[in-house]
Amino acid sequence: MADLCLRNVSKRFGTVTAVTDVTLDFPSGHLVCLLGPSGCGKTTLLRLIAGLDAPSVGRILLDGEDITAVPAHQRNFGMVFQSLALFPHLSVGDNISYGLRVRGIDPAARRERTDALLDLVRLPGIADRHVSQLSGGQRQRVAIARALALEPKIFLLDEPMSALDAKLREAMQVELSQLQRRLGITTVVVTHDQREAMTMADTIVVIGGNRVQQVGAPLD
Repeated sequence: MADLCLRNVSKRFGTVTAVTDVTLDFPSGHLVCLLGPSGCGKTTLLRLIAGLDAPSVGRILLDGEDITAVPAHQRNFGMVFQSLALFPHLSVGDNISYGLRVRGIDPAARRERTDALLDLVRLPGIADRHVSQLSGGQRQRVAIARALALEPKIFLLDEPMSALDAKLREAMQVELSQLQRRLGITTVVVTHDQREAMTMADTIVVIGGNRVQQVGAPLD
């Protein structure tokens, strides 16, 4: 678990300001939803946290350490993209264990970790199946398992359920929320769906006009 903090973070792309003077705290073990309409800056903010973009101004802290200049591959953050970004030519197991293989983990340990993650996301026994054989909900679970494979300090999700139908989306919201609570991992989810944020979040950060407008619990 980790405490993530943003201090006076802004991001400009040329003459366009995508994020303006954001100061936020993400407490250890909490699920925080960044909620707002398209173009409000919430995905840019997630990319800044991930290290995929660098802030123009401000600092990003993890457990009190300034990680603003630390590249994405050294932050040990797990991320699920909106497109899920699974490797279509690899099996389910190879997708999940890809990061472990890059780190030089031996095959037996990779398989053990992969099987444990598939059990965790309720997809046991499909490690050898091809990704193209999976449903949308199954692919999302595989993407989540892959992001968790390296035991990340922070878990980031960019509108991961936007491509699912309404019934499946509601079911996955509950499952993801329950999984996050079991793991106790600090999680940040980007969404434009108010109902999704209310269902899942411990804290909702409302973003509008590239600024944080309100922060509070769903009942607030």
